[in-house]
Amino acid sequence: MVYLIVRNDKEIGSIAFKTVLGEALAQLKHQVSEITEKSKIEIITISRPEAYGEYSPYRIMGTKEEFIKEVKREYGSSL
Repeated sequence: MVYLIVRNDKEIGSIAFKTVLGEALAQLKHQVSEITEKSKIEIITISRPEAYGEYSPYRIMGTKEEFIKEVKREYGSSL
């Protein structure tokens, strides 16, 4: 399992979604990139949130749909 993390390095905290490596993760990262294309954010994949305190506090979304909705709300361009 891995976590896809989206955050603005000028703010505290990040949005996270627990998922698995593979094509679905690659597609989700691409979708997030399109949503946030005009925002200055980081999109990263980590294996253990507790090892990356600089991204905390984490708001871990339970579903992909919740994750996308929150990313759009926080960082979305005019899509």
